[in-house]
Amino acid sequence: MSKIKSIALCLWKAFISIIRATLPQNRNEKKVFVFSFVFYLFLGCFWLFHVNQDGGFTLLGYDTYEYTIGEFLIPYKVLFFKLRHPLMAFWLFPISVIAYLPEWLLGVASVLPVFTVAANLAMALSTSLVWRICRLINPSSCYGNLICTGVYFSFAQIIIISFAVESFPFSSLALLSYISYDCFHHKKTDIYSDNLFFAIISGITITNGLKFVLAQFLWKGRCLDFVKKMIKSSFLFLFLIGIAIFVAVVRWEFLIRPVSPDVPLISLLLGDSMNYVIHYDFFQWLKVVGYNFFVSPILLCVDAINFEGFDFSKKVLRNLSIWIIPLSLFYGSLLLSLWINRKKQLVHVFLCFLVVDMLIHLILGYGLNEGHIFSAHWLFMFPILLAMLSNLFRSAIVKNIYYLCLFLFSGILFIHNMSYIVTGIINMN
Repeated sequence: MSKIKSIALCLWKAFISIIRATLPQNRNEKKVFVFSFVFYLFLGCFWLFHVNQDGGFTLLGYDTYEYTIGEFLIPYKVLFFKLRHPLMAFWLFPISVIAYLPEWLLGVASVLPVFTVAANLAMALSTSLVWRICRLINPSSCYGNLICTGVYFSFAQIIIISFAVESFPFSSLALLSYISYDCFHHKKTDIYSDNLFFAIISGITITNGLKFVLAQFLWKGRCLDFVKKMIKSSFLFLFLIGIAIFVAVVRWEFLIRPVSPDVPLISLLLGDSMNYVIHYDFFQWLKVVGYNFFVSPILLCVDAINFEGFDFSKKVLRNLSIWIIPLSLFYGSLLLSLWINRKKQLVHVFLCFLVVDMLIHLILGYGLNEGHIFSAHWLFMFPILLAMLSNLFRSAIVKNIYYLCLFLFSGILFIHNMSYIVTGIINMN
């Protein structure tokens, strides 16, 4: 019993340490966080004001997760298990309780506002972490790092996921928190913080667990040491997963099968995951990859609301033709930064993240036509790579020209994306 208490205490101390490392730590980080949160909250309130909650709604494929509907607050359903997001219901339970209490007690429709504010907080914290990492990489230029963070702030999917009730804001925050803590925090990670990060990251989205494993391999050194480390780091995740799977099996055996005997257990655990696996012929595949992997996460060329898949209409092609040079220069800068900084460990971690997403989405075809499914998991690396690239310039004039170009790009991009999103929200119904 004393051993269990000791482990629980160590996990709690690791949790508090991670929370402290994730929260803004100085005045500039606090300013970035507050500004981001106020903007995201304003946009979220604007969206909620135009949502017809009774008629249903879609937003670039986003929808309210089954994890957040009221019946899942029943104790055994909080451990609802689906392979894609195995512990998502578990992590959202505290937010769900806060969201539903006003509705239960006062009859106030509070679910979407509470979850929207939670997404606002997650994205504002993510933005402040992007600022922190840029500052640690490029400590010589405060306003330059602010401009790089502004580039992140202007991406289409970053704006949208700040008020979308999905796993993506929480997933983005968890990955950034892990990078910041493991790469730059003054304290070394230990087995308890590793267990927490593994349980949180893999529990939100199982594919991101692969990113954690690869990052651990890069940071921890030799193969044998890595295997031992991963085994020790997985105890909390396996314990929680074991409970969730046990509850899912009991639920299927005693509640679902008596009513629907044709429903197999595997379909219950997979949910509708296989519906997202899409294959195209080669030329169609190139179009889908080009638009949904490289364009739509950054630039909106279609109506933001009720958008499904992709559409190469004349309007889309006209917008792309205008943006082809800025986007080419933008991606060229990223590739240059990758090449120049190719020996740095953080770049290796970023490349591992991209390899996982390319394998799952480009090769296997999972969610290939929906850029929002995967873009939030690696868009944060773009401003960090831009901050890395700024270290290349020794001349103050050249560096200022570089920052000016980034400022103009992010400003115009932000105005363009906001016009599409706001227009789409206004015309939603």
